[in-house]
Amino acid sequence: MKKRYQYSLLLILTLLSCVALAACGNSTNYQNRYPGDKENKDYSGIEIKDSNGNNITNIAIDLWYCANSVYNVDDGKMFDIDYTETFLIENAPGFNELRNYDAVVNNVFTQNGIAQLENVKLGVNFIQKQDSKVYRMGPYKTGYSYADALVDMKVKEVSANKMTIMAQYEVFAGYIVVDPDYKPEYAKMDFTIVKSGGIWLVDDFVSPALPPQ
Repeated sequence: MKKRYQYSLLLILTLLSCVALAACGNSTNYQNRYPGDKENKDYSGIEIKDSNGNNITNIAIDLWYCANSVYNVDDGKMFDIDYTETFLIENAPGFNELRNYDAVVNNVFTQNGIAQLENVKLGVNFIQKQDSKVYRMGPYKTGYSYADALVDMKVKEVSANKMTIMAQYEVFAGYIVVDPDYKPEYAKMDFTIVKSGGIWLVDDFVSPALPPQ
């Protein structure tokens, strides 16, 4: 009786593990990591498949939103933020504490992606760590959501557990467009995701909101 119980428990745990891995690798069962709203966008024309032919479109789009939000100083959806302006460096903009920084970035980026984020400089490092706290530079300009500006994605390179995706997004003119004859312009950029421990993470991402590094 005891052996039968152990066998049944092992079978249940194995099935649960398979379901969990399937959820990480397939868009159908995927749980979004970006907590904001993107339901008003029509991405039905986008199809992203990994090297095994699995459809990971939702995962790729969600990671695009996550990465852009992390870099966007006017977007607080990913982080638990203390909006008290903290001046850490002389002659630099104020910074905001990100209370859940490690939990967020480890759920979105690889170690390479995290290092890339932490090495961004806008005069000084974009991310600051002091006294066991982590800070992101506060709003230093009028922001724009390049996440919401996404219009298309295509697979550029794919191999086992790694994919480089070309993202196309609208280039913002810098003001609210009211001209009925306005024709939007578009730009393209690549970002790379890898599958690590059964989970897709951003490995290489250069935010279009940032000046050239």
